[in-house]
Amino acid sequence: MSQFAGGGYLAARFAKQNPTYAMSRLVLILLAIFLPPLAVYLKTHSGKHLIINIILCFLFWIPAVLHALYLVVS
Repeated sequence: MSQFAGGGYLAARFAKQNPTYAMSRLVLILLAIFLPPLAVYLKTHSGKHLIINIILCFLFWIPAVLHALYLVVS
């Protein structure tokens, strides 16, 4: 996990210096919208959040997207 994953001033400053960081975050956000479990796996590499997101996908798509966006942005 990146040391700037929390966002804020340092993340914005780092994104200006390193466009790859901003692009990878944009790709994760797009994946969170279209393929939430994949975005969760790429961001956390944790089984717990991935299982939660897969269950949310089976229940309804919108909660899975919101869960994935929350994990990607935070």
